[in-house]
Amino acid sequence: MKKILLLLMSVLIIGWMCRTTIHADDYESLNYINPALFTEFSVDEAYYDMYAQLEVGPSGFIPIKSGVEYFFMPTYVNKQTNLHALDWSALPQFDHAPQIELFDENHASLGTLTPLKTLSSMGIACGHAFQVATGVAYIKISNILLTSTMMESMEFCFFYEEECLGIDSLLLLMEADKTKYLPTNSSFDYDTVRGSSSYDITSLSLGENLQDYCYGESFWDYLSPVLDTNAYSFTTTVDDPIGLLELQNELCITAYDEIDGNITSAIQISATLYETSVLEVPMIKNRSLGNYVVTFSVADGAGNSSSMQITLHVVDHEQPVLNVEDSIICYHREVDAVVLTIEQIIANIHVIDNYSEVTIVETVNHFTGHETEKGEFIVTLTYEDTSHNQMDVTVTIMNEDHTIPDITSALTLHSVSYTYTGDIHSILNTFQISVIDNYDGALDYMIVADTYTPNASYVGHYTVTIQAIDSSGNINTATYQIDVIDDVPPYFYIDNNIVTVNVGELLSTKDIMTLLKVRKLTKPMSFSIDIVQDDYTENRHQAGEYEMVIDIQYENGEVEQKVLIFKVEQSSPSIPKGFFANLWLQIKKILLWLWNIIKWPFVQLWKLF
Repeated sequence: MKKILLLLMSVLIIGWMCRTTIHADDYESLNYINPALFTEFSVDEAYYDMYAQLEVGPSGFIPIKSGVEYFFMPTYVNKQTNLHALDWSALPQFDHAPQIELFDENHASLGTLTPLKTLSSMGIACGHAFQVATGVAYIKISNILLTSTMMESMEFCFFYEEECLGIDSLLLLMEADKTKYLPTNSSFDYDTVRGSSSYDITSLSLGENLQDYCYGESFWDYLSPVLDTNAYSFTTTVDDPIGLLELQNELCITAYDEIDGNITSAIQISATLYETSVLEVPMIKNRSLGNYVVTFSVADGAGNSSSMQITLHVVDHEQPVLNVEDSIICYHREVDAVVLTIEQIIANIHVIDNYSEVTIVETVNHFTGHETEKGEFIVTLTYEDTSHNQMDVTVTIMNEDHTIPDITSALTLHSVSYTYTGDIHSILNTFQISVIDNYDGALDYMIVADTYTPNASYVGHYTVTIQAIDSSGNINTATYQIDVIDDVPPYFYIDNNIVTVNVGELLSTKDIMTLLKVRKLTKPMSFSIDIVQDDYTENRHQAGEYEMVIDIQYENGEVEQKVLIFKVEQSSPSIPKGFFANLWLQIKKILLWLWNIIKWPFVQLWKLF
């Protein structure tokens, strides 16, 4: 019995202490339990006659990946003969599920779990599966009891020594989804059974070449750490370049080793050219754009190292900026002012860039050619830096007309008889008025004030004001004086219907029409006269009073009759010239005026009879 027990213990111990080579380049590494962590063994002699038995004591801390499902099973490395999966019954098996204690990165206990899922083949329980929760970094496995109930202890020993021709037993702890990398995985598909209460692993023949995947404290560690990232390139700006540690965080670069676990903190970063050309350059304009290689490397405790390279693109994405304070982007100019050129417009614009010089790559000019036209015109200039970042500057030119029209004339004063029958426009024509505007050219004018027209028959000084407005609303005015004078010959005087003339003087039809109009004996419209009775003309050489009956025919067809009394008198004696002559003339006029007033009532009474 001791021989059987010692043989079984030696088989297990030899298997755990076996040195094998890891082919990390050929297969993705798998998580296996470290056999050296199991150090305590004991034998329960009460079971010797029933089956071969071995109990393994508590393990030390075993690195583990959180959030991963694991398979835990006893198996073997078959060095000479394949042992098919149908022969699971010949292997040591768990008598019951082991207990697994959970720990975080600081080895603080997070509780325990007992695997609930069973691994089976042909109805035989082959092992267990369990899920590691998030936050778990280490486990300890205890309460492990390995037995073989399918054969007697001697047969058990004989089978391992004679039939298998030399095998090493193993306790295998592996990530469930990595069974796909095993060469003995003929048809087992973990994804199809994931989530089931138990897994059938009949097609997973673990007894072939398993030594290619085993590792532990007693084996050589040739596995290199794995560097992981979510991208292999990153873009940063030249005015705010990213730091190397920030870059590592942005790309989520981590390092994991199958033996040492998470070794992200050991990552080294090398980017000498990026540091000297960008990071350490204080002036933005002196930094160099381009692509830089950043190398991330890490080494595990056994000296195995890995590295990866990230391409860092340093770019300039900032578009040029207009210096508003020093630039002119809006012009208000007179339409007839000195021409504004596109060169002057460009010279008054100042565009700056955070990194490089800028150039004008496009000009849209709606102004040139319209310098002398009123209106709003736009010039758009497109500026570009050396990284092809562009910005548009829009310049607005307002061509305006604020100049009043120019009014000129040949005269500013004109005299006209109180008998003049023309209208105000005919009088203004004599002034030879001209209105010229700087933009509109020749303009018409309008009368805005007129004191002459209502007083055209009265001697005096009157004014007429004209106004000129151009298309821009600019207004100019001018005022002209019209003097109404008495230029009627002194040989007749008018007192209502009585006309006093000198002996021999003859008034023409035109003179009579003027008298009627001046004395307001007619209506204010055009008319003609027809002399019905004329006692005056044939008696003009003899002093006396003579009657003239006149029909007045108006332009509207109306006919009115008027009677004029012509008083023919002898000519006044000659008056000495000079001061006394003028004085006598004025006295005579006054006396005549008084005489007409005194006799007027008697004349009216005479007409009644």
